[in-house]
Amino acid sequence: MSACLPAESPGTLRQHEAASHLRMIIRALMETRSQGSDIDHANVLLERLDALTLPEKDLVRQRMRDVVSRVGSPGAPPPTANGIAPSSNGSPPRVIPVGRTPITDRAGLGAAGVRSVLQALATKSLEHLNADICQVFLEQEDSLTLQAEAPDPNPTAGPQTLSPEEGFTRMVRAAGRALTLDDTSLLEGFERTWTDRGAVCVAAVPVGAAGDPGSGMLVAVRVTPRPFSQQEAIEMARLADEVTRAMASADLLSRAEELAVLKERMKLAREIHDGLASDLSAVVQMFKYHDHRRKVDPADADKLLVQMQELVAGALQSARDILATLRPRQLAPRHLAEAVRQQVELFSRTYGVSGVTRVLGDDSGLVAEEREAIFQVVRESLTNIRKHSQCATVEVSLDMRQRPFVLVVEDDGLGIDLGAAEEKSGSFGILGMRERAQLLGGTLDIGNGQMGGARLEFHGPAVPLGA
Repeated sequence: MSACLPAESPGTLRQHEAASHLRMIIRALMETRSQGSDIDHANVLLERLDALTLPEKDLVRQRMRDVVSRVGSPGAPPPTANGIAPSSNGSPPRVIPVGRTPITDRAGLGAAGVRSVLQALATKSLEHLNADICQVFLEQEDSLTLQAEAPDPNPTAGPQTLSPEEGFTRMVRAAGRALTLDDTSLLEGFERTWTDRGAVCVAAVPVGAAGDPGSGMLVAVRVTPRPFSQQEAIEMARLADEVTRAMASADLLSRAEELAVLKERMKLAREIHDGLASDLSAVVQMFKYHDHRRKVDPADADKLLVQMQELVAGALQSARDILATLRPRQLAPRHLAEAVRQQVELFSRTYGVSGVTRVLGDDSGLVAEEREAIFQVVRESLTNIRKHSQCATVEVSLDMRQRPFVLVVEDDGLGIDLGAAEEKSGSFGILGMRERAQLLGGTLDIGNGQMGGARLEFHGPAVPLGA
């Protein structure tokens, strides 16, 4: 198929386009086969594949005739006239073919190591393509979400999300290959952020196959009026393959993490069965026996109560031991500012406390782990206030205008004896909040504030996790 393409095209570029066309043909024929269609339907399908040149279509028809003759099926397609379809209509965006490699399914990009790999690839793309901005986007739900960008840190370099149905992004996904855009007026929606940053030329290439788990797009931007060359498009293809391989590595890492989680869950299941469940089962049986002994020998029945109390205390300690190693996580909602306000409002209505919320900035510059940590720290802080403060007013302030972000939760209640709170057996609230801050590279301080009650300050990291 590579030989069917225009001879003046570079050999590597022709191979990439031939491979892309072959994948498209195979997918289309497999879909036709799954619908129970015959060779005539395959011929009609081939005619509709406008991306193929006439020599490529003739070559595929010949291969189909060979297959039909070997299996003895009727309906060999008739030959057609030779010719080469024009490769371009001369209007922007310019189409520069590159290859794509489907990405294996994976659980997600939660590991900091994977983010580090993507950041390294964005930096390499910036250097190799002589670009001013390079970004790597991955599909998440109904949008493309930024995972890495260079130069870094530079939270205002370009859009944080892209819509797959708008402007240049839609063109790249529809073409299934690299596009370069010299007319930035064609950018739409979130893409206009590039224009706001002075973009003159934009180039993009798909990462993986659109719709596959882990697929996305590699984007390069220039603020100087120098179009991306064909050789640079070939280099983008190579870099896109690196991103694909990184995603495959992420899949292996994710599967290893899943296996580790499964082993830990099995261990906890054994501990629950051998400890907590066994103790509770003994308590149930002793209650039944106590009812019987109380009718026959009340004094002996009273002795059973002491044993039952000891068993219940042991069961409670078993539950606390399990909680010490397994604290379920609740993911923060997508809109952090609104989630924080809702928590404070619900707390205020439920417990008759005056709640004040101040949020400055938005969470566009935060990574998912930071948003979750903020959400959970606010949640745990309000729980502690409900249990211990006896306050009339609680104030929550969140400043996300710059790094590090700052969260402050303060009340006008009884205050806190931090030493006694942290030494209290079976208390994991403060410990859990400190662990969240430390895992991010931030700090969490708790003491008594000017309002008279407890004051918590959560300072985020100076740079995002994995940067």
